[in-house]
Amino acid sequence: MNILVTGSGGFIGKNLVEALKRVRENGDPTRPNLKIDEIFEYDRKNEIGDLNNYCADADFVFNFVGNNRPVSTEEYMIDNYGFSRTLLLMLENYHNECPVMLASSYYAIQAGIYADNTYGKAKRAAESLYFGTARKRGTKALVYRFPEVFGRGSRPNGASSVATFCFNYANGLPAQTGVPQKKLDLVYIDDLIEELLGALVGEEHYCRFIRCELEPNKKGRYCYVPTEYQTTLGEVVEILSEFLKYEGTPKLKQMLEDPFMNKLYATYQSYLPKEKHLRMFSKRISDTQFHIWA
Repeated sequence: MNILVTGSGGFIGKNLVEALKRVRENGDPTRPNLKIDEIFEYDRKNEIGDLNNYCADADFVFNFVGNNRPVSTEEYMIDNYGFSRTLLLMLENYHNECPVMLASSYYAIQAGIYADNTYGKAKRAAESLYFGTARKRGTKALVYRFPEVFGRGSRPNGASSVATFCFNYANGLPAQTGVPQKKLDLVYIDDLIEELLGALVGEEHYCRFIRCELEPNKKGRYCYVPTEYQTTLGEVVEILSEFLKYEGTPKLKQMLEDPFMNKLYATYQSYLPKEKHLRMFSKRISDTQFHIWA
């Protein structure tokens, strides 16, 4: 199977490419039938001719190209809709009917807290394009509306508020919560990648949206990551404060038994300065009781 990943230099794309390479080299014990040959990486450094060539041979396409902070309003449509149109036309020119996955966003819901958002409008237009092309050509479109994605390597001061808070706490910077009660829908990067690997063998999960609420539904139009977390900005900041307070104590170990806190802690640790990592590691070694048997 040849796999094309567009936006391969971004947070999700980079993590997916790394996972695909691991599967290619070592296989996947949970998916023994998943065999990966070529991995085509397309990003800003590539020429458009590269994309054209990749579209000829791809057996599955993951599209992560998008822009949620363009310089001008027009760029929302160019980057989020225009690229998708180019991609789908190239596949059609080669009569390539492979499945295509689109990384959309909760902002495409265009209701409730996601209403009247320019980025969301561009993403919703791209969704319609994918569904329309799939109906016309009889192909498979997997449209994922992702909430905020967090995890190791997510860029602070960008799309992820969790990444920003984790970075600030790890580096002793002020953490301005803005509106503490603001609700957050979150997906951890490893859970997202696991879902996408499953999609390669037809194990994607489907849902429908009733206004802003996601409802799992096998006959739903959209795809989703089953493991999702609901919290608030204030709760995230409170947890990060407790990481600092209880570092090196049994209380922290108890906290990390919670899956969400464990993933948040891994994200926080990824931003620690190198010297702080070494101090924490040294402390853990000194606090450990070693028993040697002859």
